[in-house]
Amino acid sequence: MQGAGPHTLEDTIDVNQKQYRRRGPVTTVSILPGGLYRVWIDGTSWDRILSGRAGADVAFTDRAGAHWIRRATGQLDELAAPPLEYLQEWDFYGPHDFQTPERVPM
Repeated sequence: MQGAGPHTLEDTIDVNQKQYRRRGPVTTVSILPGGLYRVWIDGTSWDRILSGRAGADVAFTDRAGAHWIRRATGQLDELAAPPLEYLQEWDFYGPHDFQTPERVPM
């Protein structure tokens, strides 16, 4: 989120494909329920970020069928296509490892 690193999901996918020849760190989640849940993203850890912070962009379809991406900055952008179709522009194809979010213990 700081410095010269990627600032969006699309930039992260570009950097990983061009520089490292890999897909990650990206994951897919089946359904995001209301409340406090978490998912684990392979290829991420605090030791890989020098003075920045980890952020996550979340692309989703709402109950009304509109497609969105919530940026790590909080910005909400509407997408013209469903999230998985939208990301195909960056060669992000399946198979996808759909995770089930786990409830955060209180």
